[in-house]
Amino acid sequence: MNIPKRLIGRVVEIHWMDPNAGSGPLDRLKTGRSALATWRELGVLHDITDGVVLIVHSFAAPPGKPISEPDEVQLSAIHEALIEKVTVFQEEPTT
Repeated sequence: MNIPKRLIGRVVEIHWMDPNAGSGPLDRLKTGRSALATWRELGVLHDITDGVVLIVHSFAAPPGKPISEPDEVQLSAIHEALIEKVTVFQEEPTT
């Protein structure tokens, strides 16, 4: 799926497919796209370069475990060919 650059800076949810592994009888193994794992990424679309989409997320740690940097973020890189669906969120108007 080609993601338009106009979405950079927007909050998005991206559903994407990832290589997966399976085991069992050969006639019961999934084939095609159903054999791939499905992931959802929610964050800010940061960049699109060479067909790779970068999503920035807030970074968290379990209770009691310090975060090494106070402004640390998590980054996911997803190739556009693996993206199944994009939802773009918009801000609600203030009243």
